Amino acid sequence: MSAGGVALVQQALVLAAWLAAPALVGAFVAGALAGVLQNLLAWQDAAIGQVLRLLGVGAAWAVAWPWVSAEVLAFARLAWGGG
Repeated sequence: MSAGGVALVQQALVLAAWLAAPALVGAFVAGALAGVLQNLLAWQDAAIGQVLRLLGVGAAWAVAWPWVSAEVLAFARLAWGGG
């Protein structure tokens, strides 16, 4: 594999890590809030935490979608030699 190919793969892996960040942060924040709420209100149902995490990840993706799509498009252009 050429040096350009290695650099492209390296950039793809870094981009994948950055693109996963909004979902991970959303899940972490929602999970922490769910834990606090369950502790304060003495709820013992695990489904509450799962639903709140799902909503948190969905909200994070909705907010981050313009940035995510711009980054993926920029990488695609770079990968296929468009700029």
